[in-house]
Amino acid sequence: MDEAFEEAGIDPTSDALFAHAIVAALTGDVVDAMRLADEAIDRALAEGDRQFAGSHGALFAILLAGAGETDAAVQRAEIAYALGAQLGNPLLIAFSNAALGYALSTQEPDRAIPYLEAAIAMADRVKGLMTGDIARRARASIRSARGEHAAAFELFTRSAPRSPSTLASR
Repeated sequence: MDEAFEEAGIDPTSDALFAHAIVAALTGDVVDAMRLADEAIDRALAEGDRQFAGSHGALFAILLAGAGETDAAVQRAEIAYALGAQLGNPLLIAFSNAALGYALSTQEPDRAIPYLEAAIAMADRVKGLMTGDIARRARASIRSARGEHAAAFELFTRSAPRSPSTLASR
């Protein structure tokens, strides 16, 4: 995978593997990105770190959805949701719902809506800004595609970039 790790004779950590997966995804090597992300998540699970596995699985699902890998994104988001439910972690559950809704939003918008609305509601309760923003933007895109422009605008304005002072008031 990485010559530096091989030369040092050490195995990369799950964090290092996941960082390489992100780089591979961003450079367009989706196959290698999926392999590395799965290896990172498997290693985290083997080490008992379900939080890492779930949060990184949801994050990777969003990247896969953006790359058009809907089925792979849905699969990873569902695994992330299961881990969040096992841990009883509301932010991880919200993040995985956002990832699942985002992945489904372009191909199966009706199926995406309940996940996005659940993510928005839970993200608001636990102050998950990134999670809420992802879900709101995806939900706004669905509303806009259906001609519901006022509702889309309202959702979008709630997810628009904010200054530090407006973040504090949220």
